[in-house]
Amino acid sequence: MLTLILTASGCSTPLAGTGGISDMRLTVERQVSNEARIEAVLDESIISDGSWVMFEIKAPEDKGDIWLQAKYEGNGVYSADTNQLPDKEYKLLGHYYAGGGFHFSRQYAPN
Repeated sequence: MLTLILTASGCSTPLAGTGGISDMRLTVERQVSNEARIEAVLDESIISDGSWVMFEIKAPEDKGDIWLQAKYEGNGVYSADTNQLPDKEYKLLGHYYAGGGFHFSRQYAPN
């Protein structure tokens, strides 16, 4: 029954974001000439061969969301380099997916 509840609730599962294995830390490092590096750091114990991370960029003035496939670097770190991160206001989400339909997301909160 618990598995059914987690699958049905998707990224809004109440277990996600409470710390522990289902937590994700997002960072953005601006580089020269409109380039940015986005990183998601997760507990390595939840990483498997069938898991992946996508970054979703939502900008108010754009017509659609931008999705970036992150590359796994090891030690729980996924990253993507992009020149599509707006200079103005935007919302950045990191989405973690794993086998069995498990999914959770986090919103980037700049320091």
